[in-house]
Amino acid sequence: MALTGVGKWFAAGQGRVEALRGVSFSVQCGEFVAVVGPSGCGKSTLLRLIAGLLVPSEGEVLVDGAPPGVARAAKRIGYIPQESALLPWRTVLDNVALGLEVNARRSRREAREQAWVQLAVVGLAEFAGRYPYQLSGGMRQRVALARALVIAPRLLLLDEPFAALDELSREAMRYELLALWERVRASALLVTHSIAEAVALADRVLVLSPRPGRVVGEARPELPRPRAPEVERSAAFLAAQAAVRGLLGAR
Repeated sequence: MALTGVGKWFAAGQGRVEALRGVSFSVQCGEFVAVVGPSGCGKSTLLRLIAGLLVPSEGEVLVDGAPPGVARAAKRIGYIPQESALLPWRTVLDNVALGLEVNARRSRREAREQAWVQLAVVGLAEFAGRYPYQLSGGMRQRVALARALVIAPRLLLLDEPFAALDELSREAMRYELLALWERVRASALLVTHSIAEAVALADRVLVLSPRPGRVVGEARPELPRPRAPEVERSAAFLAAQAAVRGLLGAR
């Protein structure tokens, strides 16, 4: 995945609001990259551009060498929003199967079989027949992860997926996510307000400026993989957090 000189602005009255300006970076195959920055700097806009949900005002976005819309149609992109966005009238199993039914044109039976396998991977097979309202917030996000991963995407986009969870659940979920990611090693791009989350998950952390968002720096946490919660007590983890905070302060 690569962005070259990407800018995005929106009409506002007689003028426009510039959300992003001149953003260029790439995510290599199997790499996990996080993006942090102040509120309103365009992090979620950036992710929607890569997902093909928005069109850049200038510059170019490519996923596997193709425009995002083409990559999404070919089920190369898995997208996890801030809220789980599960359909309340479908069971957990049918929510996970939906992407296969719609995007991969699988039969309902085949889609449900693959969805059940993915639910087993995230530890929720016994809840396959439940509805979203019957699950905790953390469980709903695990279902959202299963739904994104069941299509075997080449690129996983995560838009603050744990923002709605309490701090303890959020800490636990990031290591569940890492364990799942280690199994598939898709390229991953996370946007988050949490420096700790970015450092715990990513190979590289990109820092955006205030609006219009520009990449103003990069930190590379020197942390071994696979990672466990204990890594957050290490000197290397604290040093990486300090490096990211320094880049945010230097903007």
